[in-house]
Amino acid sequence: MSRIVLIGGSGFIGQNMVRSLRGRIETVVYDMREPSLEKPDIYVAGDLDDTEKIEGSVQNGDVVFHLVHSTTPAESNQAPGEDLSTNLFRFIRLLEVLARRKIDRLIYSSSGGTVYGDPAEIPIPESAPLWPVSSYGIVKMTMERYLRIFQHRERLDYIIVRISNPYGPYQENSNRHGAVPAIMRALKNSEPFTIYGDGETVRDYIHIDDVCRALVGLYKSSARNLIFNIGTGKGTSLNQLISKIERISGLKLERIYKPIRGSDLGLNVLDTSSIREALDWRPAIPLDQGLLQTWEYWCGLERY
Repeated sequence: MSRIVLIGGSGFIGQNMVRSLRGRIETVVYDMREPSLEKPDIYVAGDLDDTEKIEGSVQNGDVVFHLVHSTTPAESNQAPGEDLSTNLFRFIRLLEVLARRKIDRLIYSSSGGTVYGDPAEIPIPESAPLWPVSSYGIVKMTMERYLRIFQHRERLDYIIVRISNPYGPYQENSNRHGAVPAIMRALKNSEPFTIYGDGETVRDYIHIDDVCRALVGLYKSSARNLIFNIGTGKGTSLNQLISKIERISGLKLERIYKPIRGSDLGLNVLDTSSIREALDWRPAIPLDQGLLQTWEYWCGLERY
Protein backbone atom coordinates (compact mmCIF):
# COMPACT_ATOMS: atom_id res chain seq x y z
CA MET A 1 0.00 0.00 0.00
CA SER A 2 1.32 3.45 -0.90
CA ARG A 3 2.37 6.08 1.58
CA ILE A 4 0.41 9.22 2.28
CA VAL A 5 2.23 12.53 1.91
CA LEU A 6 0.50 15.48 3.56
CA ILE A 7 1.54 18.81 2.04
CA GLY A 8 0.68 21.25 4.82
CA GLY A 9 0.31 18.37 7.24
CA SER A 10 1.01 20.50 10.33
CA GLY A 11 -2.35 22.25 9.92
CA PHE A 12 -5.78 21.43 11.29
CA ILE A 13 -6.82 18.74 8.80
CA GLY A 14 -3.30 17.36 8.45
CA GLN A 15 -2.75 16.84 12.16
CA ASN A 16 -6.08 15.05 12.49
CA MET A 17 -5.25 12.90 9.47
CA VAL A 18 -1.97 11.86 11.09
CA ARG A 19 -3.89 10.97 14.26
CA SER A 20 -6.50 8.96 12.38
CA LEU A 21 -3.86 7.06 10.36
CA ARG A 22 -1.46 6.35 13.22
CA GLY A 23 -0.23 2.75 13.08
CA ARG A 24 -2.16 1.95 9.90
CA ILE A 25 -0.51 3.82 7.05
CA GLU A 26 2.91 5.45 6.78
CA THR A 27 2.53 9.23 6.85
CA VAL A 28 4.89 11.91 5.62
CA VAL A 29 4.30 15.53 6.60
CA TYR A 30 5.84 18.24 4.42
CA ASP A 31 5.44 21.63 6.07
CA MET A 32 7.41 24.69 7.11
CA ARG A 33 6.26 24.12 10.70
CA GLU A 34 7.09 20.94 12.56
CA PRO A 35 3.92 19.15 13.71
CA SER A 36 3.40 20.12 17.34
CA LEU A 37 0.53 17.79 18.19
CA GLU A 38 0.71 14.55 16.19
CA LYS A 39 4.02 13.12 15.02
CA PRO A 40 4.07 11.53 11.55
CA ASP A 41 6.36 8.69 10.55
CA ILE A 42 8.46 11.16 8.57
CA TYR A 43 8.62 14.96 8.81
CA VAL A 44 10.26 17.07 6.12
CA ALA A 45 10.73 20.78 6.80
CA GLY A 46 10.23 22.88 3.70
CA ASP A 47 7.98 25.27 1.81
CA LEU A 48 6.36 25.02 -1.62
CA ASP A 49 9.11 27.07 -3.26
CA ASP A 50 11.67 24.32 -2.59
CA THR A 51 10.71 22.06 -5.48
CA GLU A 52 13.88 19.96 -5.17
CA LYS A 53 13.09 19.13 -1.55
CA ILE A 54 9.48 18.30 -2.44
CA GLU A 55 10.63 16.06 -5.27
CA GLY A 56 12.98 14.26 -2.92
CA SER A 57 10.19 13.75 -0.38
CA VAL A 58 7.68 12.14 -2.75
CA GLN A 59 8.02 8.60 -4.09
CA ASN A 60 6.53 6.88 -7.09
CA GLY A 61 3.06 5.64 -6.18
CA ASP A 62 2.47 7.93 -3.19
CA VAL A 63 -0.94 9.44 -2.56
CA VAL A 64 -0.41 13.15 -1.90
CA PHE A 65 -2.84 15.39 -0.01
CA HIS A 66 -2.66 19.13 -0.66
CA LEU A 67 -3.90 20.81 2.52
CA VAL A 68 -2.22 24.22 2.51
CA HIS A 69 -3.43 27.72 1.64
CA SER A 70 -1.80 30.82 3.07
CA THR A 71 -4.78 33.21 3.14
CA THR A 72 -8.35 33.43 4.39
CA PRO A 73 -11.25 34.64 2.21
CA ALA A 74 -11.33 38.09 3.86
CA GLU A 75 -7.56 38.53 3.64
CA SER A 76 -7.41 37.42 0.02
CA ASN A 77 -9.65 40.26 -1.20
CA GLN A 78 -7.32 42.79 0.40
CA ALA A 79 -4.28 41.49 -1.52
CA PRO A 80 -5.37 39.37 -4.51
CA GLY A 81 -1.97 39.60 -6.19
CA GLU A 82 -0.26 38.13 -3.16
CA ASP A 83 -2.90 35.40 -3.04
CA LEU A 84 -2.00 34.45 -6.60
CA SER A 85 1.75 34.45 -6.07
CA THR A 86 1.80 32.61 -2.75
CA ASN A 87 -0.84 30.02 -3.59
CA LEU A 88 -1.66 29.52 -7.28
CA PHE A 89 1.83 29.87 -8.74
CA ARG A 90 3.33 27.56 -6.11
CA PHE A 91 0.55 25.05 -6.74
CA ILE A 92 1.36 24.91 -10.46
CA ARG A 93 5.04 24.27 -9.71
CA LEU A 94 3.99 21.53 -7.29
CA LEU A 95 1.89 19.86 -9.98
CA GLU A 96 4.93 19.81 -12.27
CA VAL A 97 6.93 18.02 -9.54
CA LEU A 98 4.19 15.49 -8.80
CA ALA A 99 3.74 14.71 -12.49
CA ARG A 100 7.45 13.90 -12.77
CA ARG A 101 7.35 11.67 -9.70
CA LYS A 102 4.47 9.56 -11.07
CA ILE A 103 2.44 9.64 -7.90
CA ASP A 104 -0.73 7.58 -7.63
CA ARG A 105 -3.12 10.48 -7.02
CA LEU A 106 -3.29 14.01 -5.66
CA ILE A 107 -6.20 14.61 -3.28
CA TYR A 108 -6.73 18.36 -3.31
CA SER A 109 -8.60 20.15 -0.53
CA SER A 110 -10.52 22.86 -2.33
CA SER A 111 -13.30 24.83 -0.64
CA GLY A 112 -16.95 23.93 -0.27
CA GLY A 113 -17.55 27.28 1.38
CA THR A 114 -16.19 29.70 -1.24
CA VAL A 115 -15.99 28.24 -4.77
CA TYR A 116 -19.77 28.16 -5.28
CA GLY A 117 -20.47 31.77 -4.29
CA ASP A 118 -24.14 32.64 -3.74
CA PRO A 119 -25.90 29.36 -4.58
CA ALA A 120 -28.88 28.99 -6.89
CA GLU A 121 -30.01 25.87 -5.02
CA ILE A 122 -29.63 24.36 -1.54
CA PRO A 123 -28.08 21.95 -0.80
CA ILE A 124 -25.36 22.71 -3.36
CA PRO A 125 -24.36 19.83 -5.67
CA GLU A 126 -20.89 19.47 -7.19
CA SER A 127 -22.40 20.35 -10.58
CA ALA A 128 -23.51 23.82 -9.41
CA PRO A 129 -22.02 26.86 -11.19
CA LEU A 130 -18.88 28.29 -9.59
CA TRP A 131 -19.18 32.02 -8.89
CA PRO A 132 -16.78 32.80 -6.01
CA VAL A 133 -16.90 36.29 -4.49
CA SER A 134 -13.41 36.24 -2.93
CA SER A 135 -9.94 35.92 -4.36
CA TYR A 136 -9.55 32.89 -2.10
CA GLY A 137 -12.44 31.15 -3.86
CA ILE A 138 -11.23 32.20 -7.30
CA VAL A 139 -7.76 30.79 -6.62
CA LYS A 140 -9.20 27.54 -5.26
CA MET A 141 -11.42 27.23 -8.35
CA THR A 142 -8.45 27.92 -10.63
CA MET A 143 -6.37 25.28 -8.87
CA GLU A 144 -9.14 22.80 -9.67
CA ARG A 145 -8.93 23.81 -13.33
CA TYR A 146 -5.16 23.29 -13.40
CA LEU A 147 -5.61 19.81 -11.97
CA ARG A 148 -7.74 18.98 -14.99
CA ILE A 149 -5.08 20.37 -17.32
CA PHE A 150 -2.35 18.27 -15.70
CA GLN A 151 -4.50 15.16 -15.74
CA HIS A 152 -5.13 15.62 -19.45
CA ARG A 153 -1.55 16.56 -20.31
CA GLU A 154 0.51 14.57 -17.79
CA ARG A 155 -1.93 11.85 -16.62
CA LEU A 156 -1.70 13.22 -13.09
CA ASP A 157 -4.79 11.73 -11.46
CA TYR A 158 -6.62 13.65 -8.77
CA ILE A 159 -9.59 13.83 -6.42
CA ILE A 160 -11.00 17.24 -5.54
CA VAL A 161 -12.72 17.54 -2.16
CA ARG A 162 -14.87 20.56 -1.35
CA ILE A 163 -15.14 20.53 2.42
CA SER A 164 -17.85 22.61 4.12
CA ASN A 165 -16.97 24.05 7.55
CA PRO A 166 -14.91 21.58 9.59
CA TYR A 167 -14.42 22.05 13.32
CA GLY A 168 -12.92 20.08 16.19
CA PRO A 169 -9.72 19.44 18.14
CA TYR A 170 -6.44 21.06 17.03
CA GLN A 171 -8.18 23.78 15.02
CA GLU A 172 -7.24 26.51 17.45
CA ASN A 173 -3.54 25.71 17.19
CA SER A 174 -3.22 25.43 13.44
CA ASN A 175 -6.00 27.26 11.62
CA ARG A 176 -7.32 30.83 11.41
CA HIS A 177 -10.59 29.74 9.85
CA GLY A 178 -13.71 28.76 11.69
CA ALA A 179 -16.46 30.24 13.82
CA VAL A 180 -16.39 27.38 16.34
CA PRO A 181 -12.84 27.95 17.67
CA ALA A 182 -13.31 31.73 17.56
CA ILE A 183 -16.47 31.51 19.67
CA MET A 184 -14.93 29.07 22.14
CA ARG A 185 -11.78 31.16 22.44
CA ALA A 186 -13.84 34.27 23.16
CA LEU A 187 -15.86 32.44 25.83
CA LYS A 188 -12.78 30.94 27.49
CA ASN A 189 -10.98 34.30 27.57
CA SER A 190 -14.08 36.41 28.39
CA GLU A 191 -13.53 38.39 25.20
CA PRO A 192 -16.08 39.85 22.79
CA PHE A 193 -16.88 38.02 19.55
CA THR A 194 -17.37 39.94 16.31
CA ILE A 195 -20.39 39.08 14.17
CA TYR A 196 -20.40 40.36 10.60
CA GLY A 197 -24.00 41.05 9.67
CA ASP A 198 -26.95 39.96 11.82
CA GLY A 199 -25.77 36.43 12.66
CA GLU A 200 -28.19 34.75 10.27
CA THR A 201 -25.51 33.51 7.87
CA VAL A 202 -25.92 29.74 7.49
CA ARG A 203 -23.11 27.19 7.24
CA ASP A 204 -22.70 23.42 7.11
CA TYR A 205 -20.60 22.46 10.15
CA ILE A 206 -18.92 19.03 10.07
CA HIS A 207 -16.74 17.39 12.73
CA ILE A 208 -13.13 16.81 11.71
CA ASP A 209 -13.37 13.08 12.51
CA ASP A 210 -16.09 12.72 9.87
CA VAL A 211 -13.93 14.66 7.40
CA CYS A 212 -10.96 12.37 8.04
CA ARG A 213 -13.10 9.25 7.61
CA ALA A 214 -14.20 10.57 4.23
CA LEU A 215 -10.63 11.44 3.18
CA VAL A 216 -9.26 8.06 4.24
CA GLY A 217 -12.16 6.38 2.44
CA LEU A 218 -11.32 8.25 -0.76
CA TYR A 219 -7.65 7.31 -0.36
CA LYS A 220 -8.59 3.63 -0.12
CA SER A 221 -11.12 3.83 -2.97
CA SER A 222 -10.53 3.53 -6.71
CA ALA A 223 -11.98 7.01 -7.32
CA ARG A 224 -10.04 9.14 -9.78
CA ASN A 225 -10.54 12.50 -11.44
CA LEU A 226 -13.75 13.23 -9.55
CA ILE A 227 -15.08 16.00 -7.30
CA PHE A 228 -16.75 15.33 -3.94
CA ASN A 229 -18.48 17.63 -1.48
CA ILE A 230 -17.83 16.73 2.15
CA GLY A 231 -20.37 18.07 4.62
CA THR A 232 -23.48 17.15 6.56
CA GLY A 233 -26.11 18.58 4.24
CA LYS A 234 -27.60 20.46 7.23
CA GLY A 235 -27.41 24.21 7.76
CA THR A 236 -26.92 26.06 11.05
CA SER A 237 -27.02 29.84 11.43
CA LEU A 238 -24.29 31.64 13.35
CA ASN A 239 -26.85 32.68 15.96
CA GLN A 240 -27.93 29.05 16.41
CA LEU A 241 -24.30 27.96 16.67
CA ILE A 242 -23.60 30.54 19.37
CA SER A 243 -26.69 29.47 21.32
CA LYS A 244 -25.59 25.82 21.20
CA ILE A 245 -22.09 26.62 22.46
CA GLU A 246 -23.44 28.93 25.18
CA ARG A 247 -25.74 26.15 26.38
CA ILE A 248 -22.89 23.60 26.40
CA SER A 249 -20.41 25.91 28.15
CA GLY A 250 -22.81 27.59 30.55
CA LEU A 251 -21.28 30.92 29.56
CA LYS A 252 -22.69 33.99 27.82
CA LEU A 253 -20.95 35.42 24.75
CA GLU A 254 -20.41 39.16 24.42
CA ARG A 255 -21.26 40.15 20.85
CA ILE A 256 -19.97 43.00 18.66
CA TYR A 257 -21.83 43.58 15.39
CA LYS A 258 -20.12 44.92 12.28
CA PRO A 259 -21.28 45.27 8.64
CA ILE A 260 -21.11 42.10 6.61
CA ARG A 261 -17.97 41.80 4.47
CA GLY A 262 -17.85 41.39 0.70
CA SER A 263 -16.27 37.94 1.08
CA ASP A 264 -19.08 36.65 3.35
CA LEU A 265 -21.80 34.43 1.91
CA GLY A 266 -25.31 34.32 3.32
CA LEU A 267 -26.05 30.63 2.80
CA ASN A 268 -23.87 27.59 2.18
CA VAL A 269 -24.99 23.97 2.69
CA LEU A 270 -23.55 21.12 0.61
CA ASP A 271 -25.21 18.22 -1.15
CA THR A 272 -23.15 15.18 -0.14
CA SER A 273 -25.03 12.48 -2.04
CA SER A 274 -22.05 11.77 -4.34
CA ILE A 275 -19.63 10.76 -1.59
CA ARG A 276 -22.38 8.93 0.29
CA GLU A 277 -22.99 6.78 -2.79
CA ALA A 278 -19.31 6.33 -3.66
CA LEU A 279 -18.13 5.29 -0.18
CA ASP A 280 -21.30 4.45 1.72
CA TRP A 281 -20.08 7.23 4.00
CA ARG A 282 -22.29 9.19 6.39
CA PRO A 283 -21.34 11.86 8.93
CA ALA A 284 -21.55 10.09 12.28
CA ILE A 285 -21.19 12.95 14.79
CA PRO A 286 -24.23 15.22 15.32
CA LEU A 287 -23.45 18.90 15.79
CA ASP A 288 -24.46 19.04 19.47
CA GLN A 289 -22.29 16.01 20.28
CA GLY A 290 -19.35 17.35 18.29
CA LEU A 291 -19.54 20.78 19.93
CA LEU A 292 -19.65 19.21 23.40
CA GLN A 293 -16.61 17.06 22.61
CA THR A 294 -14.77 20.08 21.21
CA TRP A 295 -15.60 22.23 24.24
CA GLU A 296 -14.36 19.48 26.58
CA TYR A 297 -11.16 19.34 24.54
CA TRP A 298 -10.79 23.11 24.90
CA CYS A 299 -11.29 22.81 28.64
CA GLY A 300 -8.67 20.08 28.90
CA LEU A 301 -11.18 17.49 30.07
CA GLU A 302 -10.60 15.12 27.16
CA ARG A 303 -7.26 13.89 25.86
CA TYR A 304 -7.13 13.33 22.16
